[in-house]
Amino acid sequence: MKQQNKTFSFFCLFTLCFCLLVILWGAWVRISHSGDGCGQSWPSCQGQYLIDSGEQQKTWIEWIHRATSSLFGIMVIWLFIWSFLKFPFRHPVSKSVLCIFLFTISEALIGAGLVLAGLTGDNTSPARVLVMNLHLLNSVLLVSSLFICWRLSLGKKFSFFNRMNEGSDRLSKALFLFVFFLIAFFGSVSSLASSLFPSPSLLEGLALDFNPDSPWLIRLRWLHPFLALSFGGAFLYYYFFQDKREKGTRTVLQKIFIVCVSLTLFSGLMNLLLLSPVFLKLVHLLIVYLLVMSFILTLECSIERIKGYFYCNTLEEEGK
Repeated sequence: MKQQNKTFSFFCLFTLCFCLLVILWGAWVRISHSGDGCGQSWPSCQGQYLIDSGEQQKTWIEWIHRATSSLFGIMVIWLFIWSFLKFPFRHPVSKSVLCIFLFTISEALIGAGLVLAGLTGDNTSPARVLVMNLHLLNSVLLVSSLFICWRLSLGKKFSFFNRMNEGSDRLSKALFLFVFFLIAFFGSVSSLASSLFPSPSLLEGLALDFNPDSPWLIRLRWLHPFLALSFGGAFLYYYFFQDKREKGTRTVLQKIFIVCVSLTLFSGLMNLLLLSPVFLKLVHLLIVYLLVMSFILTLECSIERIKGYFYCNTLEEEGK
């Protein structure tokens, strides 16, 4: 790889890591009830861009999130300009950077909507849950685009389905994405409910989950761990006990994905048993994004030319 390509790839990776940092800080903003720290003003904070040192803690937390988000936006603009100076317009890297640019804009607009509509702090309206999940979906797409851009800049290729087993492979991956976003939707509900209505103990929390007089967020809280443990447990059971493929045909990238699935379930279970401490919440969220990136890794493939046409074979096929 040329030195210039290495520099571009490193900047992509650095931008990805910084994006994850901004997302985790944004989660801390919600957990600490600091979303209204700057009032209902955006992009300024209480009408100003530089705040006084004597401001309360939640104002500083929200201001730092906005400052780091702005810095991330500048990094994305530079990545956008750099990619179009370096690569042709139709190059996969240029397309992925265009997606990064668009998802960054929509991320900022959704965040602004949360603030300007007052969907922060102790707000428990369905509108907040809906917009929060749009925020989560956009964040996942943003991180995915950054990760794909980094891998493409290293010369990697991607294919969503296996050419040798197109139908079932495409169906299984589409099913995984559907289940992932379903679990993630209820995960944001569960996280918000745990932040706004913390339980003194696991048993009392379970009792509140099924109490018809509990707030609606609490009554939906149990769905996230139930769906995650059910689908995740079934997936791991199939992989280890029912998958008929020989163990040697499983690629390293697939094994990384399995490790991330296991870590996601384990960290989520620890959150449930320990009543969602802040540190574990952030660790669990980070592992979820690692799971997304590990799934993308399983889509990497190599290019093969057959009868004048180019095919993208998954790395699993190459090992056969």
